[in-house]
Amino acid sequence: MICWLCYIGVLIIVLVYSYRSMADEMLLSSANRYVHSMLTIFGMVPFIGGTLLLYGNITTWPHGVQVAETMNVYGVLIASFLAGSHWGMTLSPDGATHPYAAICSNIVVVLLWLSYSVLSIPAMLVLESMALGILLVQERATWEIHSMPAGYASMRVVITILVMVLLLLMAYKLW
Repeated sequence: MICWLCYIGVLIIVLVYSYRSMADEMLLSSANRYVHSMLTIFGMVPFIGGTLLLYGNITTWPHGVQVAETMNVYGVLIASFLAGSHWGMTLSPDGATHPYAAICSNIVVVLLWLSYSVLSIPAMLVLESMALGILLVQERATWEIHSMPAGYASMRVVITILVMVLLLLMAYKLW
């Protein structure tokens, strides 16, 4: 519980600090890049924590909820969030993104949510890892059309691959 409070506290501090000087456009642009980078990294923390808990044979949270189930839900949420952001990129005013990007991201989300009700948790974790890989490939195609901040692409690739590995490690432990 204390770790989660620290995690939330750091997020609040980063957000408040980053938006403190909105009058200076250059600082805002720099702060936005920093905030997005930090949020991406912090978004990986639950995957690390869940994997460590499962490999430490801790299967339930103190309030009785299963660690595997919360990680399953978090994985579906993150994949849905990423798919939604890809769908949003297709709404660019210049229309530069291929319309199949929106279709692909919607298919990924619908398949995840349908699978959630019928697959076991380990199978879902594997499917979530695959979905993140598909979304990464789709996003890389978008990077060729839209410019991304320096360093973002390499950070996203590394973080996504790490999360995919963590999901697969959790699935392996649960099988």
